[in-house]
Amino acid sequence: MSRTVEFDPNAVTEFRELDPDTRKRIVEFLRTKIGGRSDPRTLGKALLDAAAGFWRYDVGKSHRMVLSIEDARRLVTVMRVGHRDNLYR
Repeated sequence: MSRTVEFDPNAVTEFRELDPDTRKRIVEFLRTKIGGRSDPRTLGKALLDAAAGFWRYDVGKSHRMVLSIEDARRLVTVMRVGHRDNLYR
């Protein structure tokens, strides 16, 4: 069963700053590996401490996304997206 994927307004800004090839990879990842999965957590890593409740996903070797997953609404929200060196700053 598919899930709806949406972007937090701050993530939209971060997404637009990425190069076109990276944006394409992220959209494809969201479409095939997140939106179409019954449990997208199987591909991610749970974040801890202040970020508890969010999930991290590696997209390629250098980029990551932080997602919020709401099972009851079948909704995945992209909270952050960017280069792994800058994502948590």
